[in-house]
Amino acid sequence: MVADGPGPFVGLALNNGGGNKLDYYLRPTLTYTGGGCSTDGTRRTQVDVTLANDAPRHGLPLYVAERNDLPHGPGGQPVSRSGENVVYVSVFVAEGAHLVGATLDGHRVAASTGTEQGHPVFVFAVTLPAGTPRRLHLDLVEPAEPGPVRTFATPLVKPTVIHADIPDCGVSTGGGAPIDPASPTPGSPTGN
Repeated sequence: MVADGPGPFVGLALNNGGGNKLDYYLRPTLTYTGGGCSTDGTRRTQVDVTLANDAPRHGLPLYVAERNDLPHGPGGQPVSRSGENVVYVSVFVAEGAHLVGATLDGHRVAASTGTEQGHPVFVFAVTLPAGTPRRLHLDLVEPAEPGPVRTFATPLVKPTVIHADIPDCGVSTGGGAPIDPASPTPGSPTGN
């Protein structure tokens, strides 16, 4: 759920772009790392999304592994690419945040942009070969608002592991501890 109002925030929505059932094998991690507060009232923030596709390369039935986003093969048959999938990754950030740059596995990538309830959203199409994790990295400048980091992630078979660490103008409050987005613990840097 997109948070209301200003403050530290990151959300992750994942949509299967292959029209198959391979998201059963998707194992995502979301990491939010807030920088120190600057004199102009902003902070540099980094968001990392790691997507691991644990699908087997062989042995899956076509209705599980087919890529419906690709043209069909000879005779109109759907195509399978050995467990490969494509995922649309939407990263929601704090109100007033600006994207400085983004990379996928160290190579610069462009984002489609939008807004949701006042929050910027950056969308990327990521191809996921079986057995090969991909890392999406976003550099942001956001308002240095106080408070805990509010988070959300798309519910999946394998829940998203979320780490959040944000300083309160130089004093760390998050500690980088893993967060279970389904059941935030008292004192954890999250709230849904």
